Amino acid sequence: MVRRLAFLGLIGLAIVAVWVGWLQRPVTVESATAHPSIIYEGYLEDGGSSAHGQYDFLITLFDAATDGQPIGEALAVPDVTVVDGRFTAPLSLPARDQPVYVEVAVRQHGSSSYTVLTPRQIVTPAATGTGTTASSQTRTVSISPAALIRDLDSTNLVMDNDLALRWAANVSDEAGFYLARPADWDGTSPVTVRVFFALGGNGAGAVNWRLKLNTYTPGSGEWLTNPGTRDADSLLTFPSGPSWYRIYSQSFTLTDSNLANNSLWSFFLLRGNAANSETFAGQLYLLNIEVEYGEGELALP
Repeated sequence: MVRRLAFLGLIGLAIVAVWVGWLQRPVTVESATAHPSIIYEGYLEDGGSSAHGQYDFLITLFDAATDGQPIGEALAVPDVTVVDGRFTAPLSLPARDQPVYVEVAVRQHGSSSYTVLTPRQIVTPAATGTGTTASSQTRTVSISPAALIRDLDSTNLVMDNDLALRWAANVSDEAGFYLARPADWDGTSPVTVRVFFALGGNGAGAVNWRLKLNTYTPGSGEWLTNPGTRDADSLLTFPSGPSWYRIYSQSFTLTDSNLANNSLWSFFLLRGNAANSETFAGQLYLLNIEVEYGEGELALP
């Protein structure tokens, strides 16, 4: 029986990760300082369909993405209710300055053996300063292009050496990711999505990425509510002969009210076209995506 896991997030004082969905690729996530009481939220498939029923989980922290040494003892979480693939489990992160890798093993409740789900998910500590409180700070979630949901059969979107997503010009293909609403987001400050990319060629022209923001309304039965496609905050224009190895970025500043009202966000990117003034005719290499938000005032241990 094939089982797959998507890591939706850490609830509490830790920043969420993204849904790796079809690809099951590693995701790098900057998280808050370790805290003894957080919740691991995930999505589980069993035999190709959303899991449903009672499952036992075994969660182990490691100091490496593969092999490595366990950090502390494995946490057994028996008899967890999984509904439409979604589940939560308690998790404690150690106080350390190095990344930890979360390995999850699962079995149907009462079965004799666990199935280890791969890959492990990385949680990287981010500095929060000293003192008893942290306020007016910015947190960032970093998403690798290898983790994006996309049409794997499309020749318009192709991973290049597992480092960049090569994106053809003048195509309607899109790729994106899911993000559980951060528990420490202050609920009012803008959310910024920042796209890092390189040019696939030396021709002149303008680049204008587009973004679809979708949200999930709990209990509505509707996963996606699409308020439309928006352009980047500013158009990037390149003269003839830009260096192909330079890295550029464009940002989307989001102030949509439905961000605060919905527990799950999704962000899908598209190349621009003549309609939104994109004129660069070469390929673009998507290198990384960051989601940045302002956190509320939190009491830290």
